[in-house]
Amino acid sequence: MPSASNPCTLTINVNVADVGHPTSSSLLEEVGSYSFASAHQSGATTNPQAEADNVPLEIDGVCCYNTRPQPPQPTQCRQANGNGHVPGKNSGEAQFNFHQDDCGLQPPNAAVTDPNSGVNFQSAQMTSVTYDDVAHTVTIVGTGTDNGSPVAFTIVAADTALMPPGMFSITLSNGYINRSNLLDGTIELQ
Repeated sequence: MPSASNPCTLTINVNVADVGHPTSSSLLEEVGSYSFASAHQSGATTNPQAEADNVPLEIDGVCCYNTRPQPPQPTQCRQANGNGHVPGKNSGEAQFNFHQDDCGLQPPNAAVTDPNSGVNFQSAQMTSVTYDDVAHTVTIVGTGTDNGSPVAFTIVAADTALMPPGMFSITLSNGYINRSNLLDGTIELQ
C-alpha cells in the first residue's frame, strides 16, 4: 500500500516526436506533470460551465525540473507458478496448480480439485493479475468452471521461498473458499 514511507512511482513514457524530436543530449527544461479531477471529459467543458467555475481541479503536480530524454526501458516479464496440496475445505487434501506469465510464453491456467468438498475447478480466462512485491503475493482474478458450471474466481498465493511454507487461497463465486498454508509443493513469483 503506497504511503509516505513506501511511495509509489508513476512512469509516463512520451514519444519524442510529440515534443520536438529531442536527442539524448538535449536538455528538456522546466518539465512538469500535473493531475486533475473533472466532471467532464478532457476538452469538453463548455463556456457556461467554465463561467460557473465548473472546470478541472488540480489535485497534485510536480514542477519544475530539467531532464534529458531517456531511452525506453524494456518491460520486465512477470511469472507466477504454483502446484501442491493444501488441507481440503471439509477434510482430506485439495490439490492446486496454476501458471501465469505476462510474456505469453505459456497459456495461463489454474486448477483446483478438492474431492471431499466436491470441487473440480478449471480456469478459462484470467482477467487480472496483481503482484504485491512487499507481501510477496500474487492475486489472479478470472473465470472458469467448477464441475462444468461457470464460476468467477480469485486466487491469492504467497511465494514459498520468501514466505515459507507458502500460502494458497481460492474463492469461487459459487461459495467455495479455501485458504491455507501449503502441505507440500511450491509457489514461485518472478
